[in-house]
Amino acid sequence: MKWPKLPRFEIEECIAKAVDKAYDASTQGRIINHLGAWLWKAADNSANDCWRYQYLYRSAISEGIENIPSSEFSAPMREEPVDQEELAENMRKEAIQIARRLLPRIGQGQVVSVMELIIEAVEQRVPDLSSVEVGNTLGISSSAARTLTKRGLERLQREAVREGIMFQVDLSLDEEPEN
Repeated sequence: MKWPKLPRFEIEECIAKAVDKAYDASTQGRIINHLGAWLWKAADNSANDCWRYQYLYRSAISEGIENIPSSEFSAPMREEPVDQEELAENMRKEAIQIARRLLPRIGQGQVVSVMELIIEAVEQRVPDLSSVEVGNTLGISSSAARTLTKRGLERLQREAVREGIMFQVDLSLDEEPEN
């Protein structure tokens, strides 16, 4: 199992959200070429977010709680709890702004066009944009779209690192199913 530390009900919720997103996309006229891959990626993204924003800190706390002196428990609590969804949304918006700002530095031509399309998809909350869809949209082959996406992400990451931006997630591409 890919998410062994998530409770089963959370995994089922992530899968249900993925199915809902697929239904919404299809009713809006979006073509999903590989439904299984699309559902997997949407569920995986949801589960990773769930782990990162709901369970990661609990896990770290429960593993180290035995070593915390009892006086630590009497520390004053924050007045307002952190809204994890709001924090994630703010991080997503900031990442989009940074990507748009760095875009002129990654080159010219098709690599920029591909990255603009991907950034737009992220902005519109499209959970998966296949190389076939990128290729069809821009009039290039899916293999060219895959190569340009990889290059664009590598260049964006390089430019972000040059600015001192740290990454919590891996930007490498997962392998896509071939047609």
